[in-house]
Amino acid sequence: MPLIWVYTAVLFVAQAAVATSASAVLALMAVTVPDAMRGRASGWQTAGNLAGMSAGGGLVAWMIGHLSTTTTAIVLGSICGLCAIPAAFIDEVPPPRRSPVRLVVELLVEIWRVLKSRDGWTGMVICLSPVGAGALTNLFGALARDYAPDDAGAERLVVVVTGLLGGLANAAGALAGGYIVDRVNRRLAYVVFGGITALAAVAMMISSATPTAFTAGCLAYTFANGLCYAAFYAFLLDLLGKTQGVTTQLALYAGASNMAMTYVTWFDGASYDWAKKLAPDSAWAPRAGMLGMDALSTFAGIALLWAMLAYVRRARARDAGRVPSPAAT
Repeated sequence: MPLIWVYTAVLFVAQAAVATSASAVLALMAVTVPDAMRGRASGWQTAGNLAGMSAGGGLVAWMIGHLSTTTTAIVLGSICGLCAIPAAFIDEVPPPRRSPVRLVVELLVEIWRVLKSRDGWTGMVICLSPVGAGALTNLFGALARDYAPDDAGAERLVVVVTGLLGGLANAAGALAGGYIVDRVNRRLAYVVFGGITALAAVAMMISSATPTAFTAGCLAYTFANGLCYAAFYAFLLDLLGKTQGVTTQLALYAGASNMAMTYVTWFDGASYDWAKKLAPDSAWAPRAGMLGMDALSTFAGIALLWAMLAYVRRARARDAGRVPSPAAT
């Protein structure tokens, strides 16, 4: 029993270290990467993260099956240490020394300043919207049963679309998205990429229930989700720039994005069950419910963001004196 508590403590520390290092990487990107290269930097960061999780997970699984626990730990620790070495050569301007109380106060003031600004609250709305959530990636395992004749076939499909091949598709999307968003409006690119994920869901919904259709549809959705990831981090870096407390603010917006993924995932899964109850004799209805809900929520989010964009443009024009305010009329 005491070993369980030791294992739990180690996992807790490891997860805290992962979260801290990930935030530190994003903060370094925010303060060191030139504006014109933020898209590409976001793409490479995302690609490394996504491919690393898939390939790294496969590597760990292989080592556990073929090597001792000690050897596995040493190899993994060495890989982590080697990957951290380049951080020592980054030229970063050291922050001024402040007392902890003053640091917290300044951080809260800066967060409030960003959130109440027009760019800040619109950025939060984008993060909370279902656009670009990529919730279906959490449900491929459940959906595979509708495309395979048996459980073994479904398991093979899941391995393909969530394993190395899926990770490569996701990483390729992130790299492509990173280069694209350096050449176009990054917020607009995020919305367009989200629309592509919705179209992939629609294509899966109207296609036949075959393993090939499932594999192609999931990989297309995963690729589009990689596009969204790159655009998301690029526009966040644009939003926050080199402000104080950039790490905390990045975590705030990323947390809002995770909330969107959570509620869209719930609606997608619930829609599968609702459709199954409404049409118990239909093999198509449950998957149509899930895929249709994912696409519908994205299109609804795009409509919301379009309305927000129209409002913001009108407000900017009014502030510039080109459009009279209602009070003036």
